[in-house]
Amino acid sequence: MVSGVASLLLSKNPNLIPMDLKNVINQTAVYVPPMVNDPLKFGNGLVKADRCLNALILGNGIIPDYPQNLTVEAIPGTNPVFTWQTVQPARQGEGGGYIEHYNFYRSIAPSKYKFTKVGEVEHNPLLGTHSWTDYSYTVQSGGQPYYFYRVSSYSNGKESITSNEVSVNAMLGWKIAGEGINTFEYELDQNYPNPFNPMTRISYSVKEAGMVELKIFDLLGREVTRLVNEQKQPGNYEVNFSASELASGVYIYKLQVNDYIAIKKMILLR
Repeated sequence: MVSGVASLLLSKNPNLIPMDLKNVINQTAVYVPPMVNDPLKFGNGLVKADRCLNALILGNGIIPDYPQNLTVEAIPGTNPVFTWQTVQPARQGEGGGYIEHYNFYRSIAPSKYKFTKVGEVEHNPLLGTHSWTDYSYTVQSGGQPYYFYRVSSYSNGKESITSNEVSVNAMLGWKIAGEGINTFEYELDQNYPNPFNPMTRISYSVKEAGMVELKIFDLLGREVTRLVNEQKQPGNYEVNFSASELASGVYIYKLQVNDYIAIKKMILLR
């Protein structure tokens, strides 16, 4: 049921990321007092598809409105500065709570959808726009999009979906303030989107040069396909997987490089 509702939300707003889907589904669930002593009821309550879909509409009164028009000024040699439109009116969401602050999130390529909170900005209803500066590094000329950013609003214990996304181009391997030279770690990320139909993206990182194998298996352990089977240098990588000829269900993907092995599940939902 949750997977189906997540697919519905994505059909209405493809800009949503996994964090948005989780927040909307959790925050719109209905939990009533009789569930407290019912051993068959647990979690955040009953999933309500209609409330989930309504929560995507500005002024929905269920969760706070999301910030709009996020932009970035990224001048080489300076810290990137982000600006977005102030959420109005200040009073938002069920219970009439006021916008308290904005949460700023960042993701590092190629894990574009693995966002972590890096900043918080207090809401000021008298301002037309709000801004935040990432002081952890300086912008480098050239390169590819490396840092991705989004912002959300927070009110009365609830968080909005995230804003539009902006990115900052940068050279891999630069010096980041307080961290020295940026290095890579072995890591296998959750595929995105998930559930998917029929295309999904798998991102992974390699710490040391070695033979990389990335395989897909069904639940019986039978190999479905081999996406990667080659020597790779340290770095971040991304590969697309098409399941157009496979049946709906749960599949396993496995990354093996040197002594590192990681396994995760993915859901094909037609």
